[in-house]
Amino acid sequence: LEPIDRPVLHGAFLKNVSARCLAVGTPERTHFAWDLERPRLVWIWRGGFLDARGTWHGRAGKLVEPLGKDWVVVDDFELDGKHVRKLVAQQRTADGYPVLRVSFGEARYLDELRPRLVAGGSVLVRTIRCEVGELALKFAAVEGVRTKITGGTAHESRANLYNLSPGQQLEVVYQW
Repeated sequence: LEPIDRPVLHGAFLKNVSARCLAVGTPERTHFAWDLERPRLVWIWRGGFLDARGTWHGRAGKLVEPLGKDWVVVDDFELDGKHVRKLVAQQRTADGYPVLRVSFGEARYLDELRPRLVAGGSVLVRTIRCEVGELALKFAAVEGVRTKITGGTAHESRANLYNLSPGQQLEVVYQW
């Protein structure tokens, strides 16, 4: 699969992830994958997108891995609370990028990711918008990835914890 003018979205069995995944290839050659079973970001990479032949041929399909050389497995943020994340819906932006609508107990948020070209290459920019309820997001360090987070309200007593109320959002920039 080769994204040219618009993103390419491919549902696949991704190696070491659940059976419900969505890989997104971009014309900027900066790609990512979501685990839709427990809505979370799981992979980021640059370069080649995916070889989907294993998905389309053979009885059970084949586990897919990125073609790019700088594939990073992401340990996504945690939500403070005892609920489980659930995918409520998927939307598409006018230019073809997926936006996940996710619930967490009584709270609900939108999760969107897209590439941005910067000096020396590209980064992925994620926007998390709280629609309903209160969210407390905790970001862990990801080896080999610099993460810059802006927006929301940082909790003073716990490092890397960001609170969101309805209408607030975080911008998370992944650079590797």
